[in-house]
Amino acid sequence: MEYSKKAYVISKVIEVVQMIVGIVMSTLFGLVFIVGLVDNEKDDISYQIIVLLIAVLGVMLIIFARKRNKLLKNLKAYYARLLTDQTGSITSLAASLHISKEVVTANLEKMIDKKLFPLAYIDEKESRIVFPRSTIGDTITKGNHSNLEYLAITCKNCGGVNKVIKGRVIECEFCGSVIQGD
Repeated sequence: MEYSKKAYVISKVIEVVQMIVGIVMSTLFGLVFIVGLVDNEKDDISYQIIVLLIAVLGVMLIIFARKRNKLLKNLKAYYARLLTDQTGSITSLAASLHISKEVVTANLEKMIDKKLFPLAYIDEKESRIVFPRSTIGDTITKGNHSNLEYLAITCKNCGGVNKVIKGRVIECEFCGSVIQGD
């Protein structure tokens, strides 16, 4: 089971851009709108409406960025729990997170749509998320090296949870800092 690092980075960049553009637009055009209201010489209502709409668009970008940020935080939490529960049970995942099964399913569907879990799909009949079996970690555990022990290690730099073979050193899947599987 793996998540797509590329999709994660792209989604994180989109989140940051949305937040920055949203803050700039809402602040700048919000101030222009307020100044336009105070300025008694300008009676052009269409100008004020356009400025207000752009400010509202900026606020919407901020809201979208926050939703994307929450989804990426959920990805880390889901990934950490799915590492320890290889069945992919949505019911177990929801119970461990203390949220409803419907919310977890909706979040997983968003993650799959955004390619954060590539090739994964939700088996509604079994109520679980199914991952392809061709990942490196699964191949190692099914091969001759069945005595390898995996650990879920939290990165000290970013807080992301990583799957590490005990005794090995890897780069954090979220930020790239060095993590040791002790």
